[in-house]
Amino acid sequence: MVLMGVVQISTYCELKTIKTNNNCGGKMKRAFLIGKNVYLRPLEREDLKGPYSEWINDLEVTRYMEAGAFPVTNDDLETYFEQNLSSRNSVIFAIIVKKSEKHIGNARIYNISWVNRTAVRGIMIGDKSAWNEGYGLEVINLLSEYAFKRLNLNKLNSGTSADNIGIIKVNERAGYKQEGILREEYYIEGKYCDFIRWGLLKSDYLSLNEFK
Repeated sequence: MVLMGVVQISTYCELKTIKTNNNCGGKMKRAFLIGKNVYLRPLEREDLKGPYSEWINDLEVTRYMEAGAFPVTNDDLETYFEQNLSSRNSVIFAIIVKKSEKHIGNARIYNISWVNRTAVRGIMIGDKSAWNEGYGLEVINLLSEYAFKRLNLNKLNSGTSADNIGIIKVNERAGYKQEGILREEYYIEGKYCDFIRWGLLKSDYLSLNEFK
């Protein structure tokens, strides 16, 4: 729920998720947004002690992330967690595979403007064994549904290097439109790369999912 601009994440049993579910008390602990193969729950402090620190220091995982430029310590992760927890303009989730209950990455909606009804969408699949399984698109669609139908946002923004073919294809499938290119905006593996700005309007999302 949104209270004076503060996004608060309740447990599933306290607040209905977008996708209905009868698993309160069973698996999918603290599930908040539920998809076909994955669900999103609040990122917990205990998650910082898991594989998260390995993901964020894996150059293959962070290749297209600014976080990959410098090593990240446990204290850095704790600070990042606290900043998101206390922010009025950010919601952060852990991505969990339903079948295995495995934490495979994180997703968030941040830089929320409650006046303009816009925000930025971010996603990281840190567990490389979970790559190319379709989880990214499922997570992005869950975030879109949450942003537009629960938070009443009007637009989600995203951005990526022009070399990141995987996320470009996923953004297109999720209904995002290219809105501009910033030339040589990022320095990745010895070369400067263009940065593509993406946007998804609530009206476009609703139109795309009208008959689903």
